[in-house]
Amino acid sequence: MIITKIQGGLGNQMFQYACGHALSLKTKNKLVLDTTWFKQHSIDTRREFLLSIFKTSINLAENWQIEIFNQFFKKPFTSLSDKWQKKVLKKVGLIRILEPGSHQTININTFGAKHILLNGFWQTEEYFKKYEKQIRRDFSFMSPPKSDIKFWLNKINHTNSISIHIRREDYANNPKTRAYHGLLSLKYYSSAIKLIKTKVCKPVFFVFSDDLQWVKKNFKISNKFFYVDHENQDWEDLRLMSHCQHNIIANSSFSWWGAWLNKNKRKIVIAPANWYASKSIDSSKITPQSWLKI
Repeated sequence: MIITKIQGGLGNQMFQYACGHALSLKTKNKLVLDTTWFKQHSIDTRREFLLSIFKTSINLAENWQIEIFNQFFKKPFTSLSDKWQKKVLKKVGLIRILEPGSHQTININTFGAKHILLNGFWQTEEYFKKYEKQIRRDFSFMSPPKSDIKFWLNKINHTNSISIHIRREDYANNPKTRAYHGLLSLKYYSSAIKLIKTKVCKPVFFVFSDDLQWVKKNFKISNKFFYVDHENQDWEDLRLMSHCQHNIIANSSFSWWGAWLNKNKRKIVIAPANWYASKSIDSSKITPQSWLKI
């Protein structure tokens, strides 16, 4: 059995699920999800468990399963050497895999364990690239689009559509979040638009944001564009972005997935070169190599 700890917003949840499902396919183990974070964690920006919007095979971990792991792994992460974990493995077949710091990627070694707990964000396709077809099937939407989403899909599907995602909300309003993630400047977007106009004929831009009121006041484009506004759940923006021909994304896992799920084989995706406020944090593995970084 593989237990994946699910936490954060929808984009983070998708990375955690994708990593866990890829590992379950590799090891032929059942995947279950630990969603206790949503009940226990006190955060400034409230989050909901949202993976049920997709056609994913969701099996939630039972409390006793989570408790077993908690009992065996009371030591701090920093003191868990491979030697110590192997001792636990030999006795009970349990292992906990923690994502390393500084966003380094690792070759996940299960040591042949029967039961594995994954704890991390796993923000790179390297953890699930081998199983891309299955992951794409998992992240197909459960419900059909409603009438106003169909309206936007019709516009998007009949133009050289380019999504622009402007993430603000907690990035702009929460000092701690802003200090860590950073808030992309309008200069980034103007540079991205200038670049993509050299590669796409007659582009039509579709602007998505969690703060459209601010965007409408401060963000203008000389080309044809639309502010995408609707009264549905926020995750519908993910569906719409994935249907665009090309994507300009924010330093956000939400728009990362909008671009990754884009099925256009010739898609152009422009992403920020620095994913975090601090340039010292290595984010080189977050975006796929084929995406353009500025």
